[in-house]
Amino acid sequence: MTVPTPVKLRMATSDTPLPTRDLTEREAAQLIRLPSPARRRAWLTARRALRRALASVGLPQDTSAYTFPHRFASLSYSGGWALAAVVGGDTRDVLGLGVDMEISPGPTPRTAPLFLAEHEQQALATVPLPQWQDELRRVWTTKEALYKADPANQGIDLRRYTLDRPLARHGVARLASAAMPAFRYLTLDLPGGVLTAAVLLSQNGKTTRG
Repeated sequence: MTVPTPVKLRMATSDTPLPTRDLTEREAAQLIRLPSPARRRAWLTARRALRRALASVGLPQDTSAYTFPHRFASLSYSGGWALAAVVGGDTRDVLGLGVDMEISPGPTPRTAPLFLAEHEQQALATVPLPQWQDELRRVWTTKEALYKADPANQGIDLRRYTLDRPLARHGVARLASAAMPAFRYLTLDLPGGVLTAAVLLSQNGKTTRG
């Protein structure tokens, strides 16, 4: 019997943009193509977080080498904060990594049918009203993380990713068209928000650990 091996994630945050003087030539070329000051600030803040995460696992810190979705790195940005996650150690069984952070109230109730499968809507209908919005936000971050972890993601229909246990804060997920679960996810609370990390795994079936 094979014992599952944990997937170790390293995360870093930043609310401060990376100084432009610290950019590599290729990073500077990417920055200049962004259309607005707000987009450039978000990009620089995310790159600062990504550099910290890469440094924590001993990887090169020129972020221009990373395009997303990426097999073992992911980014999220919310409320002026950036979050970066990378896989530490052995990445052979990791086919994709996704992370999503939300520190705003999150999606509105009327948008729920746009990203929840029918059984997920039914599960959330059992949640007491005071906790319902927080649960909706948690599932939203989970769906976004799954989307980012899928290297073949197409369009933006998050209903393609279904949760076996919609109210669980960690577990397995799959594509709606696939019988075998391929994703693992884990949700963590933040001050005023929530984050979820998801990995797409090979058939060796590793589990996640934050």
